[in-house]
Amino acid sequence: MKTLLTILFVCSCIVAKPQVIVHGYIKDKTNNEPLIGATISISGTSTGTSTNNTGYFSLRLADATQNMLTIRYIGYKTRQEQINLKNPAPQYYYLEPGVEIDEVTIKAPLFSEKRMGANLTEIPVQELKKLPALGGEVDLLRTYQLLPGVQGGSEGKTGLHVRGGGPGQNLILLDGSPLYYVNHLGGFSSIFDPEAVNNFKLYKGGFPARYGGRLSSVLDVQMKEGNKNKDQTFISIGTISGRFNMQGPLQQGKGSYFISVRRMWLDLLTRPFSFAAFDKASFGYSFYDVNAKATLQLSEKDKLFLSLYSGDDKLVFSYREKVLGTGEKAKQKVKWGNLLAVARLNHTFKPGLINNTKVSFTKYRFIDKDLYKNKSDNTKYNSAFKSRIYDWAVNNDVEFQPGNAYKMLAGAGATFHFFMPGKTRASNINEGETYIDSTYGSTSLNAFESQAYIENIFSFKHLNFNLGARLSHFLVDGKNYFYAEPRLSLGIPITPSTLVKASYTQMHQYVNMLSNPTAGFETDFWVPATEKVPPSGSRQFAVGIEKNTTKFEAGIEAYYKKLNNLVTFKEGEVFQGNATDWQDRVAINGTGTSEGIEFFARKKTGKITGWVSYTLAKSDRQFDEINFGETYPFKYDRRHDVSVVVSVPINEEWNFSSTWVYGSGYPITLALGKMNTIEMNDIPNGSDNYYQFDEYGEYYGAKNSFNMQSYHRLDIGFTRTRESYGVERTLTIGIYNVYNRKNPYYYFYKQRKPWRGDYTTELYKSSFLPFLPAISYSWRF
Repeated sequence: MKTLLTILFVCSCIVAKPQVIVHGYIKDKTNNEPLIGATISISGTSTGTSTNNTGYFSLRLADATQNMLTIRYIGYKTRQEQINLKNPAPQYYYLEPGVEIDEVTIKAPLFSEKRMGANLTEIPVQELKKLPALGGEVDLLRTYQLLPGVQGGSEGKTGLHVRGGGPGQNLILLDGSPLYYVNHLGGFSSIFDPEAVNNFKLYKGGFPARYGGRLSSVLDVQMKEGNKNKDQTFISIGTISGRFNMQGPLQQGKGSYFISVRRMWLDLLTRPFSFAAFDKASFGYSFYDVNAKATLQLSEKDKLFLSLYSGDDKLVFSYREKVLGTGEKAKQKVKWGNLLAVARLNHTFKPGLINNTKVSFTKYRFIDKDLYKNKSDNTKYNSAFKSRIYDWAVNNDVEFQPGNAYKMLAGAGATFHFFMPGKTRASNINEGETYIDSTYGSTSLNAFESQAYIENIFSFKHLNFNLGARLSHFLVDGKNYFYAEPRLSLGIPITPSTLVKASYTQMHQYVNMLSNPTAGFETDFWVPATEKVPPSGSRQFAVGIEKNTTKFEAGIEAYYKKLNNLVTFKEGEVFQGNATDWQDRVAINGTGTSEGIEFFARKKTGKITGWVSYTLAKSDRQFDEINFGETYPFKYDRRHDVSVVVSVPINEEWNFSSTWVYGSGYPITLALGKMNTIEMNDIPNGSDNYYQFDEYGEYYGAKNSFNMQSYHRLDIGFTRTRESYGVERTLTIGIYNVYNRKNPYYYFYKQRKPWRGDYTTELYKSSFLPFLPAISYSWRF
């Protein structure tokens, strides 16, 4: 450690010689939103940098003759800007939306994370909005499923299975703080409204040391800060939901606000319709999202960010006496969702030295209530299952850039976790007398998690690398876990536009997600590492090569990932309705491997834009208590995965887009045949026939030894944008599964024609989402 500190000190002294400094912010000219990841280079040199999450940059000039900047950002016009060397205050530069006319080779060794070897993908929000949408809902997570190494799981779902990992192994951040639940509609829609998002990026490997706590990926989402130029309103009505947002300036343009609301509205139709159609029995499902953010400029050097997210799903079944019987009534209400609140203070000590202090609160909870009443005999049954996790966290991060070739990021944080894995309270009243009134389930737990990290980012002409380390600690029920996680990612430019990259990362996960395997909707429960259930871990190696210009991007990368101490349910176990503690119902100390090769080619500008991706991969798992201890294919092991995305402007108003996907069939477990089962008979008087053999049971072979049919699907979309009288109107038309492919959703056995005496058992395939058109219309003014 002393040697490392000495090297860092010497490096900072060497690179800190230039004294002429230019620093400031890169923003969108139309709304003053920060442009995250914009590149700034000193014209005519190989010196450059990129903006951070607030749009801030800092550059040191060798002398006063270097007075011209070149600023670039995907989807915006490149700008040449003369530097005002006499003004030491932060400078503000504004880019206009547009496209590059000529192809430009990116020459500067910028402080871009991709040039440091990180496997990072960013898709501009404006590009995402043009893609086909399921049910009229443009979805951030579903778009990322079109990238190499990323799968969605079952038909139409928005889950992220990254490089052989599960959905609970993704660190998903909203304004720098974790969210535990990111799906709606049983996984068919994510919580992220593109109208509320400024920037998002996905790391599949080469994770910087500032990220930790999950094994497979990092999705970092930044909310919009709001239009600092003028008040603006957006309204949208679609097949599934309606959306509304407002934004505008605060403090006479020094600050801003943004408020967004989205709600699924189909329950407003299904509840009264089902009430009338099914003798006062009703069904309703809905979800909502609220995003809010405010930025306040407290002083020239201090800026305050306040962020809020709240979202819930609600499922309700209600039955009256016409369905159940005289005097009877039953109701089931299931509710689950997130609450997140973040306060962050950004302070600039001097150009190149920034501090961020953040306090956050996160809550995820799942509630399932069941009620039955019978007035005729004064009977009442009531049960309520609850599972939740609360987090209070504080973090401090420092960004220090003493020169153009070196940047240091360092920070520390602590999180207080409050777990209630799952408890059920049940009561039973019969003829006015209480027979049952008890609470059972898993024990509540509190835990403390802390971490510290450092990243050393070097950017030279022939070598770029990020050398970092993360120290993490977890305390639960008197048990301490400590881990050191080295991180290294490097990029070696072999031509001005071609980069060879490699990375190595170690990650550990202290909070695991268990999904109820029998639930109709995906229901997630979060549990901590304990003395019985140790933290999970992963090690990942990756190496690749990529070529990048302002018009084209292409690359190929190979990876190998090793997982250890995995946890999952034992065979046949579920989370709810069980008095046994969850730790006794899971298989632990599992291992897994994932390896693959990914190819990606993207055209970023021009008449036709889009990309092609291909993944060749293999992923498996091994648990001593599952599959007789033998290794088996992971549930989402997909050998081949292909995505093709095309976007074409038809004219100034209309745009056409399409996506085509293909994937090898997922592995599943099927019965191999039937056999006679033995059941005890009631023993008649004078009979010794104790058993009967006329019942049949199924027997199974190895787990996940059968592969479903391959999956493929074509989606298309049209958008028309027209502006008149100060109102921008957008019509979106989409078709999901254009050629109505009957993709497998699940398989089942059924007798061929038992009513005709043909009891031959055959395997059948069930499909879920057919040809599905959708439409939405929005107004922006």
